[in-house]
Amino acid sequence: MEKVTMDKIVNLCKGRGFIFQGSEIYGGMGNTWDYGPIGVELKNNIKRAWWKRFVQCSPNTYGVDAAILMNPRVWDASGHTQNFSDPKMDCKSCKQRFRADNIIEEHSKGAVSAEAMTNEEMESYIAEHKIKCPHCGNFNWTPIRQFKLMFETSRGTIDGEKDVIYLRPETCQGEYVNFLNVQRSMRAKVPFAIAQIGKSFRNEITPGNFIFRTIEFEQMELQMFCKDEDAFNHYEDYKKQAASKSDLERTELNKEKTGVFTGSYAINPVNNQKIPIWISDYVLATYGTGCIMAVPAHDQRDYEFATKYNIKIVPVLEGGDISKQAYTEDGIHINSEFLNGLNKQDAIDKIIEWLEDKKIGTKKVNYKLREWIFARQR
Repeated sequence: MEKVTMDKIVNLCKGRGFIFQGSEIYGGMGNTWDYGPIGVELKNNIKRAWWKRFVQCSPNTYGVDAAILMNPRVWDASGHTQNFSDPKMDCKSCKQRFRADNIIEEHSKGAVSAEAMTNEEMESYIAEHKIKCPHCGNFNWTPIRQFKLMFETSRGTIDGEKDVIYLRPETCQGEYVNFLNVQRSMRAKVPFAIAQIGKSFRNEITPGNFIFRTIEFEQMELQMFCKDEDAFNHYEDYKKQAASKSDLERTELNKEKTGVFTGSYAINPVNNQKIPIWISDYVLATYGTGCIMAVPAHDQRDYEFATKYNIKIVPVLEGGDISKQAYTEDGIHINSEFLNGLNKQDAIDKIIEWLEDKKIGTKKVNYKLREWIFARQR
């Protein structure tokens, strides 16, 4: 099997309209990515599902959309101005830059926590254990320097009279500073939660890994406010509620069927006709393989999806009126090549036999035991 590399994944995402390199026509910009037509739909679906689950379906959670630019005193109070930085060192041989604490923890396989170490302590540990550069294998380091992770900008119109402000490195401060506003306006009593989805920015100097560790990203964050002595109990209760959610309840969170055409097609091996491939939110990823061939003329969910997006509906069983709704009963096959005239079970047996004779597929039964209402034989 051909090895799957990150470069291949990046190229696939670009070719399918998911993610593009930021500022690509001007040479690109490290750790920045643009979401394409398919990618933005996928991202928005995730955000909508998260918001519905954690805000709209939770009676004691309130949503906000706080400003990206905040009074610098917010970041002074949170400690970000003084402490939000990474200890980094450069390899003089290959010019790569690394976090000193990560190098120590990887070398010790997690046995040593460098989080509380000073720069001098980390330098001493690296020198004592002769930790080499992970990239080129040389031991030739610069001293450790602290790199600020917050982006600075300025507010004002006259040079020399501008105030320094910051692009927020995380969204939670907007929830903290609005605690009283939300509590008073919503007449909320603890315990209650505040949530938001928004952009954050971090001055990541080390190379990212595709869309992981970027300098601009979106966070979906929720802060629960409660009494200290009740915190652990609320945490345990929430885990139980989340774990007890069934697939039925999860699909009920989004009754409106949405999807997007990928631009790709599958070829039907029987008649060589093209079948459009869509991404949709109403098929559970845990249902079978997570990929299905829809039959909109004879399944009501598929029918509603195809009707919404003007996908061609071809009846393959005789009976019913597909101009009004899907026909979900049994019947004689039509529009089905050599299966015409057969009932459903006979047609299933014949198509399996045909696929095996052509060495296109083999009959297989998979079992997956789940809640009784979702239990299916595959």
